[in-house]
Amino acid sequence: MDIAKLIERVRGIVLSPKTEWEKIAAEPADVKSLFTGYAMLLAAIPAVCGLIGSTVIGMSLPIVGTFRTPIAAALVQMVLTYVLGLVII
Repeated sequence: MDIAKLIERVRGIVLSPKTEWEKIAAEPADVKSLFTGYAMLLAAIPAVCGLIGSTVIGMSLPIVGTFRTPIAAALVQMVLTYVLGLVII
């Protein structure tokens, strides 16, 4: 599923949930298409946000100040977050 369709789907669920859920119920779906179309994309959101948060924004620690994770460690954390997010689903 491409991003434009996903955004349109979210907009439909938020603005007119009854009609959108009727459309969703009428669509044929199997586990593979749901996993590759939605789960893989949605699992990337917290991983990418964690990367940005830990490297760009950082953490404020008493006495030390702001600590930003080095990019190599943040990339490893992002990959682990993504993979574990998919495993949990």
